[in-house]
Amino acid sequence: MSKITNIRIEAMHLGQSVFMECADMSVTIAFGPNWSAEQAYGKMDPIATFSHVSREMTFNLVLLAKTETAAMNQQRDIDRFIKFQYPKYKPSAGGATLSAPPFFKVNVLNDRLYSAVEGYITAFEATPGSQEDVAPLVGGDKPFFYERKWTINFTMTVLHDEVVGWLGAKEPGNQKGFVFIPEALSTPYQQHRTPGVQGSGFGPQGSGMGPTQTSFMTTAEMARTSGGDGDTSVSDAVSNVSTTSTDQAATAATSEETP
Repeated sequence: MSKITNIRIEAMHLGQSVFMECADMSVTIAFGPNWSAEQAYGKMDPIATFSHVSREMTFNLVLLAKTETAAMNQQRDIDRFIKFQYPKYKPSAGGATLSAPPFFKVNVLNDRLYSAVEGYITAFEATPGSQEDVAPLVGGDKPFFYERKWTINFTMTVLHDEVVGWLGAKEPGNQKGFVFIPEALSTPYQQHRTPGVQGSGFGPQGSGMGPTQTSFMTTAEMARTSGGDGDTSVSDAVSNVSTTSTDQAATAATSEETP
């Protein structure tokens, strides 16, 4: 298994956690700016009032076990994760009283990209490999069946422990990061001057500043920076993102055509 594609899920209401090593993992982040709009008679544009920005994360995990022992432990972890979905109660006269709802803290990719998030799970689905034509392992005296493959999908609404927004010069997030860990953003944004382009509109008037070229470190580079082993699976999970100005592309194309 990769040393990178793992996930730790802590049930904050119980003080317990599970750790899973994944054969495959995908993370989707969705932000939903919420506005209420009211149309007024004779106005072409609505009167819009801002409410909030919702934030959800969807995790898709594929777990594989090669041995009977690994399959047993994997099944036990999934069983615990399912039990974590239920709240905590305390005994009371004649029954039980709700003590704490199920809240979670999730940490993925071994602290190489995303900041740990806290919130509550709104959807959970576990599909055994036998539903996908992956035969289970058979072990024990009776015998018992142990699924070799599980596909886990869950969606989490992210909650924040501070005011989320721009407060003067202070950006959203704290020293722990917002979406990404601070180390993933250690390379500052840079604006590159584009030859032959003056006053492009991307910088101050007359500055000659061309379109911004932004680049991000790959996760493999982050692993090397943090002293890790730079697992090759990381660079597959996160692509190096860059935007190049159309002026530079046009210049390059012209130079190729010129004999």
